[in-house]
Amino acid sequence: LTIILLKDFSTKIMFTRAELQVSTSAYFGNNSFGEYVTFEEPEVIILDGSDRIGLSVKVKVSAMGKTGSGKVTTTGKLSYSPSDATFYISNPSVDRIEIAGIPNFMMGIASDAIQSALSKFAPSIPVYTLKEGVLRERAAKLLLQKVEVTGGKLVATVGY
Repeated sequence: LTIILLKDFSTKIMFTRAELQVSTSAYFGNNSFGEYVTFEEPEVIILDGSDRIGLSVKVKVSAMGKTGSGKVTTTGKLSYSPSDATFYISNPSVDRIEIAGIPNFMMGIASDAIQSALSKFAPSIPVYTLKEGVLRERAAKLLLQKVEVTGGKLVATVGY
């Protein structure tokens, strides 16, 4: 019996924007985000060279009897939950809001409602869940060291 131990072994597992898109699209398709704000059709934005990940999302907002729709762009830090082997968006910040149908004097109220909904729900938006049946992803669940965004992909470093 021979046992070989590799010292300081590590490898990288890469996830494309398309892979991340599947998880976020499924989540937005089946969930409500509060009484006054509705988000749908998310588009994952990978911010190369950053530890942040973004979403561009269609939004509908109701404020004081008026309804508007448009687009919101938000970015947040990527976080990992070992308990369910899922990457999430955490600490979201609204970078851009474009809404038609809301008078200018009500934009502050609409913006506050959107930021509140994102703060409440974005930390629970799954970006990607590691799959038990895929060997490289099963390894990542056990040996994940670091997650970053590089080269337009989510890169997970696994090793010991």
